[in-house]
Amino acid sequence: MKVLLNVPFDEKDDAKFLGAKWDKKVKSWYIEDISDIDEFSQWTGDIICENLYIIRAEKTCYRCHRKTHVMLLATDRSYAKEEGYRLNTNLQILTFVTDMPKFLEQDLEDYKYYLSFSKAADYMYFMNHCANCRAKQGDFYLHEMPEEAIYKHLFYENVKPCTFMDISDDEYMIPMTCDLPHYDEVANDVELMKLHIGNSEIENRASMMVTQEKMNELLPSVVNYYQGANI
Repeated sequence: MKVLLNVPFDEKDDAKFLGAKWDKKVKSWYIEDISDIDEFSQWTGDIICENLYIIRAEKTCYRCHRKTHVMLLATDRSYAKEEGYRLNTNLQILTFVTDMPKFLEQDLEDYKYYLSFSKAADYMYFMNHCANCRAKQGDFYLHEMPEEAIYKHLFYENVKPCTFMDISDDEYMIPMTCDLPHYDEVANDVELMKLHIGNSEIENRASMMVTQEKMNELLPSVVNYYQGANI
């Protein structure tokens, strides 16, 4: 499979010199195989996704109080830079995404998912926007707070499950710059669990024991509302 690279225009000659090729179809530089990735690590972002999904759910907008759909990207077959590009088959939800291939960015605009500035994070990242009033729907509550998270049906009864779309491509692996979840590390975070014990209104990934084993149940537990889409 081709591995796409996020190469800035002023660095294209460097990528070409190292052996990267240009794909006219998706207008991106790429290499032929993940085994050649080490020389190109500056253009891979944080993770390379072989499988890529849209996880989608419905929530109430905090501003207009109307229902709107929200989404996050996820992968269950990936290669993270921090792990030396070893294959990881655990489900990971990708949050606070700051860079992705342009063609994918353009496609996701249809879901009201595009770059915006976050005052809380103090930088721009790809986030959801209300379909009714365009209010920003940040990633924090969709991932960090289980009661409002996109995966909340795994932890609460009588909750409508999210849905997912497989947008993987048989030809390309997709590089993403984003936060990686580290579920087991957070689930064992003693300080976060103490915070929950001290204030019963605070729930977070640690206090709810959002482990990697539990998150791996996500895709089998939800409906694939469309399969085979080409990104």
